[in-house]
Amino acid sequence: MKSTSYLSNYGYSILESRDKRRKALQKAVHFNSLSKILKRLNLIEKFQSNKLNKQIMNEDILYLKELYYKQHGGNDFDSMEEIMYPKIESHQIIEKCGKNGCDIREQHIVNDSEIIFSNLDNTYIDSILQLDLKYFDSNQIEENVIRKINRGNIIGIIVDKILKGYCQFEFLDNEIIITWFITKKAYGTPLYIFIEKYFSINNVSKIIIIVNLEDIYAIRRINFWYHMNFECFEINNIKHELKMIKEI
Repeated sequence: MKSTSYLSNYGYSILESRDKRRKALQKAVHFNSLSKILKRLNLIEKFQSNKLNKQIMNEDILYLKELYYKQHGGNDFDSMEEIMYPKIESHQIIEKCGKNGCDIREQHIVNDSEIIFSNLDNTYIDSILQLDLKYFDSNQIEENVIRKINRGNIIGIIVDKILKGYCQFEFLDNEIIITWFITKKAYGTPLYIFIEKYFSINNVSKIIIIVNLEDIYAIRRINFWYHMNFECFEINNIKHELKMIKEI
């Protein structure tokens, strides 16, 4: 198996039993360094909004911490403590969404990197086009991107002033339809966790995503949304689309 820090590739999921989660973590550690897996799990936990999910991940972090101490003679003063629990400073300015869009900004400092979740403005047009072109062979033009930005319903993840991904969405009563979601590798999970947290405080009860089954990346997208605990709702055999939903 190729080394990767994506825990889901080893069968890890908070929906699994404790034994299955620990076996998945052991497998991940086998193909990676223990510190790398700890760092990955801790980062995901920090952005997790669901209290039960945070509790499960905290238990798994403690389990890995015990493994580390056993491997290193029980040294409580090792630098691993800093890797597992990086200092996080956050400043939040979150306003509710309305018909004219959203005003969103949340900032974190994680392992000396500045991570910002924010709605995007026109300064990110080129970055959006580059992301689309690089990862999805998109034929979007600048005018279309400007229209989307002006509507205000685009949230991005920006790391050290570089756009790593974004989510475009539409409001439908108390539901959200994600119309476009794209990130660089390793940034999809934290971006989704943030937008779910944001939607939940804005009284959104359901998130909907439509996957084009004819897209060459369809399987990859479906697997990602399953890992985010979405469920298959219906298949449109005429349009070749899969509708997935998640209640929050």
